[in-house]
Amino acid sequence: MKSNTQYLIDLLHDLRSSMNEISYDFCGDSHSGNIDDVFSEYADSDVSVYTSEQFEWAKSHFGDIEDANAELGRPNDICGEISQAWYLCNLRELNEDLDKIKKYLALAYIEDNFASDVLDLLDQSFFEDIEINANLDEVNDFGSIDDNVHDAVYESLHEVITESIDSYHIDLSSIEEIVTENNSLEKIATEIKADDINKLKECLALYVISEIFDNLTDDMQDNNVFYSPEELNQIKKAAAVVKNTDSYDSLEDAVVEKAEEISNSLIESAKIKIH
Repeated sequence: MKSNTQYLIDLLHDLRSSMNEISYDFCGDSHSGNIDDVFSEYADSDVSVYTSEQFEWAKSHFGDIEDANAELGRPNDICGEISQAWYLCNLRELNEDLDKIKKYLALAYIEDNFASDVLDLLDQSFFEDIEINANLDEVNDFGSIDDNVHDAVYESLHEVITESIDSYHIDLSSIEEIVTENNSLEKIATEIKADDINKLKECLALYVISEIFDNLTDDMQDNNVFYSPEELNQIKKAAAVVKNTDSYDSLEDAVVEKAEEISNSLIESAKIKIH
């Protein structure tokens, strides 16, 4: 099975290859601003100002020229007729590919801003359905795509953590109530019928990360970094060294300390790469 990074690269290639030529070129640049305004400006900028190139284009677009004259009126010269028809054709093709363009820009943002080991934490369906996950239908400004995608990635990463908790088959639904009454890890294990305390510690480590996820990842989100699978294992190991007789609070402190240490290291590395 191909890695998520390769899957993402292939998805981007297939998307861009299925577009009209002008849309293909459009996706090679960065854009911000109202979609209608950006499309209009780009469609206009793609119209050649050279008479020879305009006449060459016109040879295969007589019908488009007549349609443009009917829609916008007939300019005073033939070059004006060709230019407005070329502009309308460009605009039509961009709008035809709008959904593909949004999806491409969203996926390109992910590829450019997240490490491959972080991408491998996500299910491939996340990339396939990015237009749904990032609510791209509601986006009217190209500048909003990055923000929507950014939020969607971290929401999905949070789900990865909670799904990992479920994989331990330990019911932590009443953990807050139990911890309030008794902090002993052994007592907690007894209360929730967890027969393997080391397994419980790993599960609790992820639970702690899940509970403080937003505060813990605040600075991480600003730098587009997240824990790799190996780093998550390091956090679980920090929980594992807490003695059986110690409290949940001790485990929580160990997890938070290790998580923040790794987080700070990731942020620092990200800043060095930027500069």
